[in-house]
Amino acid sequence: MGRVASRNENVDTETKPKVQTLNDLNKVKDNNNRKKFPDPKPPKRCKKDILPDVSKLKHIDDHVMKTPRYAERSIEKLAEYLIKPATNDIEKVRAFYKWVTENISYDTDSYFGRKRNVSNDPTSLLSCKSSVCDGYASIFQLLCDHAGIPVLKISGHSKGYSYKPGYNFSKDTPSNHAWNAVYVCGDWRFIETTWGAGTVGDNKHFKKNFTEFYFLTDPKLFIVDHYPCFDNDDVESAKWQLLKKPLTLETFNKRIKPSRHAREWDIKFTSHKMNVLEMNKTIDIKFHTKSTNLDDVNVKLFDSKGCNKEQYVGIRLQNKTFSVTVTPPSNGEYTLEIYGTVGADSNTLECLITYVIKCQTVDSAISPFPKFDSFYGPVENWKERGFKNVGKIPTSITSKNGEVCVPIKIQDGTKVMATLKNSDDVKLVQYTLLEMDKHLKLRARLPKKGYYRLTVFSQFNSESSYTPAVNILVQNLREPDITSPFPQTYPETLKFKSCLVEPTMRDLPANKEVRFRFSSSVMSEAAIAREHIAKKTSNTWDTTIKTPPFGDVRISGKMNNDETSWVVYSFKVK
Repeated sequence: MGRVASRNENVDTETKPKVQTLNDLNKVKDNNNRKKFPDPKPPKRCKKDILPDVSKLKHIDDHVMKTPRYAERSIEKLAEYLIKPATNDIEKVRAFYKWVTENISYDTDSYFGRKRNVSNDPTSLLSCKSSVCDGYASIFQLLCDHAGIPVLKISGHSKGYSYKPGYNFSKDTPSNHAWNAVYVCGDWRFIETTWGAGTVGDNKHFKKNFTEFYFLTDPKLFIVDHYPCFDNDDVESAKWQLLKKPLTLETFNKRIKPSRHAREWDIKFTSHKMNVLEMNKTIDIKFHTKSTNLDDVNVKLFDSKGCNKEQYVGIRLQNKTFSVTVTPPSNGEYTLEIYGTVGADSNTLECLITYVIKCQTVDSAISPFPKFDSFYGPVENWKERGFKNVGKIPTSITSKNGEVCVPIKIQDGTKVMATLKNSDDVKLVQYTLLEMDKHLKLRARLPKKGYYRLTVFSQFNSESSYTPAVNILVQNLREPDITSPFPQTYPETLKFKSCLVEPTMRDLPANKEVRFRFSSSVMSEAAIAREHIAKKTSNTWDTTIKTPPFGDVRISGKMNNDETSWVVYSFKVK
């Protein structure tokens, strides 16, 4: 954010000399009469090792939030006030980070050219409390100077607000951002007060949003979107990545940029590490979560004209690994944005990553995915919802004959239902059939070629309504021979553990001989069209009847010691 000069503007203190450029920094190292700057090296410990519980800094944060106006009259008075309760350098640095991020607003008017840049001198910053990144880094540096903490303002390239995947920085590209490095706990560590203070929204206005992520950020996470540049000195610039194996600028340009939220949530993008992807027909982008469960995931896919093509993207979840399948409808360049959220109560989906996809060839037989604003797979609490094996249910199924069958294990007493929707989000009534034998069996009939969403619902706790437990993406590769719905079923269909062999079509021909076969392990008596039929074996019935000229044909049954007969299947005669 904001263009910055490549020079550093520090002030003198009794413990550390003035450092303005990289050459000045080298002079300091050679001056035995002054305190030396430690050499930049990768930190020996990560952030969570030196700060396992950030809540222990609450007393510092509370002190900062009570900063009186008189303390903000000068950098000296401000630094003295902020570090009063601090007992070590981490607490001092925390006080400075907290004050800067809570009190300085990003000057979007200057950044977007709506007005001339304001001055970044200390007096102006303390007065107007608005600046671009150089001002943020400068005032943080001045505060550390007065506390005697080794600090450096670093200029370089950042993948910030205006960055788009595919843009390449070069040695001739002016630095576009500034941040800091501080020396605490025996190591250099990164501080990013600009991004720690908030974000610039789509309306091009600053939105205050304090974040912990940019306080003492680990180098492996920081290099994702920060590349230091010291006066075209590649060797010294590489050192200030604080990595054992520094990245080249070319690699930095090509690598993906997981968002701050993706890094905070420890999301690993495993399949595609580069931000520009070339593909033919289809591509699967995979990522998984380790320590955090994503409650929802969504995508946006835009073509080169900005038209939304998200119906050509499907998201599946299997064993904590998400697969994002992209099947563009035409050749060309697309922008894919993947969003996610943590916490069932959160209504905000945060961008996790952005890819540029260059599609060279397309599948002529491709069809859009069903309209769906989430992922295929089980919900997080599927066990509590009464399921035993949802984790083993495939998130996608391919059919060649227009039907699929999914075995599901449920706990006793679990109530379930299922729906099938086509790619236009139209619910297909009676195109699913739930039956119980040893386990629950879900059958779905696909009346046309294309994609469908098969959803299994259950009642959770004492809910009055059914809510989704698992979504399955189904693809039918051919036009099916049977397009009729299944017969209508009832709660007793599951209660009686009924399984229908034939006919499996709801619509029956009039005045025709039709064979009926079904089984039930608990039904003692059965009837078709109110006519009692005898068992073939201990659990099966098999008979042929002539259908009436119109109306319904029903299969009903009784359980032992039950005088009431219950309908389990209903057919329509046409």
